[in-house]
Amino acid sequence: VFPRAYEIYEDHLCIVLGGPFSVKVGFENIKVVRITSRSGFTMNLVTRLSRNYVEIVKKRGFGITITPTDFEIFVENANQAIDQWLKNRAGE
Repeated sequence: VFPRAYEIYEDHLCIVLGGPFSVKVGFENIKVVRITSRSGFTMNLVTRLSRNYVEIVKKRGFGITITPTDFEIFVENANQAIDQWLKNRAGE
């Protein structure tokens, strides 16, 4: 099952695998979202061969590597959503 979409919500990232299957990662479990050239011990959900990958580094457990269409835009949007989530949480 290959990822079909990558969705960014106000409190989590969702990797849609098709049908009813998806991987949801809450922002509280994400350490960093970055572009990397290494694929260490991660859940590999890449859909194409590439020199670089987007890595979702989790606080606990295995990270996740993906290959969205535009790495830079995905990472920028994910990190902006995480920053906004952190600001909203700090204001509670």
